[in-house]
Amino acid sequence: MVQIPTETPENAAENPQLTSRRGFMATASIAIGALFGLQFVYVLFRYLAPWGKFRVARPVRLVTDQQPKEGECVKVKYGDSVVLVIRDEGEFKAFNGACTHLNCLVRWQPATKKFFCACHNGFFDRNGKNIAGPPPSPLLAVDVARDGEDLIIGS
Repeated sequence: MVQIPTETPENAAENPQLTSRRGFMATASIAIGALFGLQFVYVLFRYLAPWGKFRVARPVRLVTDQQPKEGECVKVKYGDSVVLVIRDEGEFKAFNGACTHLNCLVRWQPATKKFFCACHNGFFDRNGKNIAGPPPSPLLAVDVARDGEDLIIGS
């Protein structure tokens, strides 16, 4: 039968197995604590300084045959995101395609003239304003400018 010592021996050299076991547990505890501490510091650092999270997008040119027709929508890759360009009553509007609730991709419904997010039944009107569902804020508008017959998205 193995006896487990209940007291710390006066001389650690008397029982090297006890010393090495305690030393191992102490070292393991310190290492695990250090890993959790480093993980916390990393997450805090990324939150406070989100470098590289956003990339500046270059303007996108849409020639006449790429532009949406009245009441339609065109998806355009703009940097790291998708921009939805619609033509409503002759006016071109562009919005970031990510829902402001959980960043799901919204889609244009030409019959109702609304943007719809299928994740949680969120609706936005044709001006990007949130009108139903859980989205907390309107869609992010993207600048649209004319250059002759071409459209410049993100000017």
